[in-house]
Amino acid sequence: GYFKSADGNWKLQINGQLQARWLYNKAVGKLSNSGFELRRTKIKLSGHIFDPSWTFKITPTWSRNGGTATEDAWIGKSFGNGAWLKIGQFNSKFLRENSVSSSAQLAAERSMVNNAFAYGWTQGLEIGWKNEDTRVYVEYTDGPDGSNSQALNPSSEGLVIRGELLLGELDWKEFASFTSSRGSKSGILLGIAHENYDSSGDTIQYGNANINESNGLTLDASVRGDGWNIFAYTVETTGEVKATGVTQASSGWLVQGG
Repeated sequence: GYFKSADGNWKLQINGQLQARWLYNKAVGKLSNSGFELRRTKIKLSGHIFDPSWTFKITPTWSRNGGTATEDAWIGKSFGNGAWLKIGQFNSKFLRENSVSSSAQLAAERSMVNNAFAYGWTQGLEIGWKNEDTRVYVEYTDGPDGSNSQALNPSSEGLVIRGELLLGELDWKEFASFTSSRGSKSGILLGIAHENYDSSGDTIQYGNANINESNGLTLDASVRGDGWNIFAYTVETTGEVKATGVTQASSGWLVQGG
């Protein structure tokens, strides 16, 4: 639901997301266990203030282990020529799989490749521009999983540059989901992104390695048609521990369809 002023300059959209599931785990040499959990519990507040060009989003969440956290907490400005500016905490656009909402995935959960290489929610600044068939993101942030953290503890910075090309009859909004309904038109979305991360603090786990410096590249393609979809990407990062100079290259790929 939503609340909107009579002149249309103020709007508050209220949405929610609840994902409940039962798990069973069996491993060799260990006791089997099972149980219920609330994988995702979210309230999503979004809209615009002053006029439709000033947008915002705030998403408080409740974790599986108890306690609360914040995913989105940003304010943005659209300049009317396809360009925008966003500042706050948001989901980074490095990996296409991770930038598609958890409520619009093909399966119940994202892949293990995504778990290893996604920047996730991070704090920073995003500048973007798009027209009917081209979209570009430039993000300067605190790096992978840099959410709900202090500015200088430790000092870290991440840079993500992503470009996308849209082909076919579909628009940007329709590619916000991996699934395609019957009767849908056809389209292709191609993406390429580069990431660079540098931290003066302890190592973090990113790209299947414990590092405090990283460079990465990803290529992806999304294809949607009349009730069918295909998505594929590859990603590769090189991480380094600056204190020792030890580097590790990691890569992954995913192909999915429905």
